[in-house]
Amino acid sequence: MNIRYYFFILFLIPLLVSCDPSTTNLDMKGMFSGQSPRVNQRFADSEIWNAEHGYPIVHSASDVYRVYIASDSHIDTTRTNLLDFVHSYRSDAACPLAIHLGDHINAQNHWQFMYETYTMVRPVAGKVDTLLTVAGNHDLYFEQWTEYLRYFHTSTYYFEVQTPSGIRDLYVMLDTGDGQLGTDQMAWLRRVLAWADKESFRHRIICSHTNLFYREGLRLTMTSTMPMEEVYELISLFTTHHVDMFWSGHRHVAEQLEMNGVVYIVAPALMDTDSNAGYLIATIGDTISLETIPAATIL
Repeated sequence: MNIRYYFFILFLIPLLVSCDPSTTNLDMKGMFSGQSPRVNQRFADSEIWNAEHGYPIVHSASDVYRVYIASDSHIDTTRTNLLDFVHSYRSDAACPLAIHLGDHINAQNHWQFMYETYTMVRPVAGKVDTLLTVAGNHDLYFEQWTEYLRYFHTSTYYFEVQTPSGIRDLYVMLDTGDGQLGTDQMAWLRRVLAWADKESFRHRIICSHTNLFYREGLRLTMTSTMPMEEVYELISLFTTHHVDMFWSGHRHVAEQLEMNGVVYIVAPALMDTDSNAGYLIATIGDTISLETIPAATIL
């Protein structure tokens, strides 16, 4: 092989292992020797936690509440925007929960630094809130699944928000950190959505790190990281089971698309060095509205 091809491959590898090549922070050994377990094993690990601890129920003080949504914080040596996000949701009395859609960290050795951010700000007096998360691809690189589990315990689960008048909203959290659901998680999702049809949920919202579509001019294009067969089945499931919204991250570009009555959201990246950094606030009532909040500081 011509030596130019070797140099090309060495140049290409860093671009392939990061969803945003400009933020790549590589562990060369990890790049070649060890990914985290594949999705079926991660699903099994998540189910062990779910079986022992059950699925969360979040209580809202009102029938209308707010959910703060972050993604792709990519914590490395700074955490300015994540701290702003935490301060904002912990200060909002109408927010019973926040969601992080994955890529919490950028590379190895930053988990504790990232997680401490959530403990630096106390909720306003009398407020109780919950952080719910899924894993992203950067959270899995270099065998970091065990670190994710140490801090967040599970990446495939569902939870309910219940309000004083008996309203129930369903949120389903999916592990798409390596760009697929896998056979076991897909079967679990079918069962959960079939069960939801028998219950009285006001809204059904799906959360995932990896997005399903992006807009290319006037055309919707499937993301290159999700198998087409899975995307087709997910579209069918979401339509059949009356899913309201699909929230995702990964692309670092905020988008809102609609197909067959389901709204597909891509959250902006929260990372400190992103010039368009921000997060979303969803107001959940009889309808769902979304607002994009620019991050406080761009480094």
